Amino acid sequence: LIAISVAFMTVTIFFTSLRFFVRGFMIKSLGWDDWLILVAVASFICQASFLIHLAWMEQHYDLTYIKALSDALEFVVLELAFYIMTSLFLKISLAVFFLRIVVAKWQRYTIIIGTSIFSLFTFAFFFIAVFQCGPPSHFLLNNATGKCLSWKVTGPLNYIHGTLNALTDWIFVSLPILVIRDANMNRKAKASVIGVLAIGVLGSVASIVRLYYIKDIHPGASSATEFFSKASTIAIASIIEIGLGVTAACLATLRPLFKSLLDHTGSYSRDNSKNKSYAP
Repeated sequence: LIAISVAFMTVTIFFTSLRFFVRGFMIKSLGWDDWLILVAVASFICQASFLIHLAWMEQHYDLTYIKALSDALEFVVLELAFYIMTSLFLKISLAVFFLRIVVAKWQRYTIIIGTSIFSLFTFAFFFIAVFQCGPPSHFLLNNATGKCLSWKVTGPLNYIHGTLNALTDWIFVSLPILVIRDANMNRKAKASVIGVLAIGVLGSVASIVRLYYIKDIHPGASSATEFFSKASTIAIASIIEIGLGVTAACLATLRPLFKSLLDHTGSYSRDNSKNKSYAP
């Protein structure tokens, strides 16, 4: 879990930095989608940091002690909070980006309606998930004394959020396929777009996998040790989903950088060939 969190945190920071280099310095066209994804990445760093700390606690603390278990559960709630906010800002950023390039009305309406439904539900779900047992620091005590919202309430809400999340992901993966199918692009350009979409597809698959493991975040369904062991699977799926989503979103903006590098490489090769041809 620590290795995966660090790896995806590093990858997202790297590609987001490249995105801002391209948009801010090369084409000087920073937009709302760039700033929104920056917020998403900042939230993702917090999410990954909490997961790293949780994994460290599981290895070095005895979670049968009340204080250690209480602290760990607080971090679980905070990690979930940042996951929810990261997914929200990432989806809005993607929506703004795609609204720049799609033309057909039905495609624009699909993006706007789909993102609006997801955003409104996610905003409400954030407060329910974070404060389902009162303040996160009181999660263990309130859960033990029956003061939390029932899983009969929070369970379906988790599944609804997960389903909307997966559906929105697949909307963002599917629409570009329709766009490039009719676009006047050469094979290399289409191949590069398909490569980016492939990364997005993997992220969308991770969101479906996460949906399957939602049952494991029911705190009353198992002992503390089993809970953290099972929850690690959904945590890994969450990290992969967001990490691949951010990476694909950033790669989609890096075409000017790749074009510049290819032009520079081609120019260097031609100059080198000329020098060799004039050599005695």
